[in-house]
Amino acid sequence: AGDVSVSATYGELIIKTFYCLLLESWFLLRYGRSADIIKVRDRIRLLPAAWLSSFLWNKPLVYWVSFPIVEGHRQVYLECKRNNPLRKLILFLRYSFSKFLFYKVMPSCCDVIFVQSSAMKNSFCLLGMPEKKIMAVPMGVDLEMFSALHPDIADKKDRPLSLCYLGTIAKARQSDFILDVLAGVRQRIPDAQLLIVGDGLTLSEQSWFRSEMETRGLAACVERAGRGGDVRH
Repeated sequence: AGDVSVSATYGELIIKTFYCLLLESWFLLRYGRSADIIKVRDRIRLLPAAWLSSFLWNKPLVYWVSFPIVEGHRQVYLECKRNNPLRKLILFLRYSFSKFLFYKVMPSCCDVIFVQSSAMKNSFCLLGMPEKKIMAVPMGVDLEMFSALHPDIADKKDRPLSLCYLGTIAKARQSDFILDVLAGVRQRIPDAQLLIVGDGLTLSEQSWFRSEMETRGLAACVERAGRGGDVRH
């Protein structure tokens, strides 16, 4: 329906994260002038630059909540080990700042807020966000399209059961629950396998998930098609 300019950089550790923040903020300020709409998806740290760009160039500002990022920051903070007080402090400050921006600043400076479901919309409204600004835009599978398919189940009886996960792997998402699901399924269906289409955004997230696979003894029955792994045939 139109042209899209995407700012997508990922930082890990303080210096790189700060560099990415400056780079993306500059992107929003530079290209906001020629945009029709300025949109921020989940990256609450970019809200100040997005709002400034929206204000300077008189453009509508949209925030898209595809993941409860504040609660994700809180989860990472709570899971941080006590023997690393500096990191724990930094994570606490990140959580506190993002909570302030998300729940106090974002609803007032955005024209529209997209959320993933009606349940998410109701949850935010109960927390005081203006209902008139929030629009639920569910993401998922078109069941009507799949109902028209008629797969031959008999052809698949001799094949092992394969589960598939499509999405990002992250501690904040508690993505290791997928492995718990696989372990539970394999208690009933021992040859069940898991295909993951996606990966962690950072090397530390990828390393963490590989470690979780090995700890559970599931590395041999998990196939990955993301950046950190290739599908085995």
